[in-house]
Amino acid sequence: MQRCSSGAVQLLRSVQKSARTASVAQQVRQVSVSYFRMDEAMHHLQCNPYYDKYALKIDKLRRTKPDALVQAVTERKKEASTEAEDPLGAAAGVKPVSNRADKGKNPLSKNAYAFTPQKKLESIMKVELLDGKNAEDVTYVWTQHWLQQEAVISGVMTTHQYSAISDTAAKYGKFLFPLPREQGYEFILVQFAATEIHFTPLINFQAYGENAPECLTMVHYTELEEKLG
Repeated sequence: MQRCSSGAVQLLRSVQKSARTASVAQQVRQVSVSYFRMDEAMHHLQCNPYYDKYALKIDKLRRTKPDALVQAVTERKKEASTEAEDPLGAAAGVKPVSNRADKGKNPLSKNAYAFTPQKKLESIMKVELLDGKNAEDVTYVWTQHWLQQEAVISGVMTTHQYSAISDTAAKYGKFLFPLPREQGYEFILVQFAATEIHFTPLINFQAYGENAPECLTMVHYTELEEKLG
C-alpha cells in the first residue's frame, strides 16, 4: 500500500475540489446552451403557420425528448437554407414530400388553356329534361347522375359562391396549396381557366412546365346560373 504525506493529501483534495468546480461549471454551461437552443428552436416552430395545429405534440416532444426536437429543427433549418429557390417552402419551414424534379424548360403560359373549348352542360346530359324543375330538383338529378361514377366528385354551388371564386380567379390566376403529408407537405399548383380549375403537383410542373399531367380538373357548368341561381 502507498501512503501520502499531509502536503500531498492537501494537494490531492485541492485538485479534487477544482475538478468538481470545473465539472459543475461545465454542466451549467451545457444547460445554458441547451436552454438557448431550445428557445431558438421553439421560436422557429412558432413562426410556422401550422404550429397551432401541432402545438400539443410539439410540447410533448419538448418535455420528453428535447434533444431530438432541437436536432430535428436544426437539421430542417439547414435544409431550408439550401432551398432558397423555393421561397414558400423556406418561409413556412416545411419539408417537401419528394425530391425536387428537374426544372422544366418552358414556364406555364397564361394562355395555356386559352384555346380549350369551354365544356357545355348539354355535352354530358339532356338539358331539356331539366325544364320546369327548380334548384332543389336539379341538385338531386345532378348528384344522382354522378353518384355511381368512379373517380368523379360532383356538387352544386350557389351563384354567390361561384362569383366569389370567379372574382378571385380574375385577380389571381394561380394558387399554390401546401397539403400535409406524413413526411412533410406536398405543394399543389392550381390555375384558373374560364370555368375550369386545373390542379397539378408542383414537382410535375417544375419538370414538365405547361405539359405537366394534372391530378384533378374541376369544371363548372354555368348554363343554369341565371335561371336557378
